[in-house]
Amino acid sequence: MDGDLAAVVQQELIDIETMFNELKNAVGMDMRDELLALFYPTLDECLLGLDESVATLDKEQIISFAHKLKGAAGQLGATQISLSSKNIEQSAKKDEFASMSSQLTQLKVLATAVRASLISA
Repeated sequence: MDGDLAAVVQQELIDIETMFNELKNAVGMDMRDELLALFYPTLDECLLGLDESVATLDKEQIISFAHKLKGAAGQLGATQISLSSKNIEQSAKKDEFASMSSQLTQLKVLATAVRASLISA
C-alpha cells in the first residue's frame, strides 16, 4: 500500500460509498447496513485466518483466506483492501513469503482504519 494512510482510507471510503450508491440506484434500497453486517465477520475471520496461516506459512490457507477477503472487499467496493488481499494471495501462490508479514500488517492497518471510519460515519 503506497501513500499516506489517511489518503488511502479516504479513497477507500469514497469507493465504498460509490458502490453503496450504485447498488441503491440499481435495487432501489439502501443496503449499507446489511452489507456491512455481512462484511465485518468475513473481515475478522479472514484477518485472523491470515494471521495464523502466515505465522505457520500454510500456503493453502493463506491463499484461501486472502482470496475470500479479496472477493468480499471487492463486492463492498473496498478496492484497496481487495488489492492488498490479492497481493498476499499472489505472493503465496509464488511461494514468496519473505514480505508476507509486512503485507499482512499493512492490510490489517488499512482494514482497521477503514472499519473505524465506516463505524463512525
